[in-house]
Amino acid sequence: MCIVLSYLHDTELEFALADELVSHPVFEEHQLRVTKPTALCDPSVNQISGYLIMSLPRYRRAEDKHLFFWFFESRNSPSTDPLVLWLNGGPGCSSSTGLLFELGPCSIADDGKNTTFNPHSWNSNANMIFLDQPVNVGFSYAEDGTTVNNSPLAGKDVYAFLELFLQRFPEYSKQPFHISGESYAG
Repeated sequence: MCIVLSYLHDTELEFALADELVSHPVFEEHQLRVTKPTALCDPSVNQISGYLIMSLPRYRRAEDKHLFFWFFESRNSPSTDPLVLWLNGGPGCSSSTGLLFELGPCSIADDGKNTTFNPHSWNSNANMIFLDQPVNVGFSYAEDGTTVNNSPLAGKDVYAFLELFLQRFPEYSKQPFHISGESYAG
């Protein structure tokens, strides 16, 4: 069962930096839009969120597709702890479910109006990326409502995301890398 992520839609988050766009010469039709949220339950760690923006002819439309991600640096040793990409399964379940209900640094509290610190979060000993994929899962969306309907296309988008993320944040490219998830995570 997947949970519809509507609980944070009315929550206002503060962002420390304006959006920054990152491009890559190999992925000309992809851009990574990053920003730095400042108000989610654990201000002691670096947080980065944003979207992988895709303007791809393979979708046969000009409208953009957007994959949402939220990154939390390790509480322990960000420079040596592994980088973990978390994917919830389904397919069609948001990784924000894992972030806010299972293994993320925060849990939903007060009937969805607040978050609370999670002392058992995986980011206690890992740098965590939570990626809502494929398109139209969680906070990821397509402007025209279309979606990716096969694993090879979804995998290409995840690969492009990782390449752009590690280009922008090369300090995490030297750590061990793990992909983890539940159910059909990708």
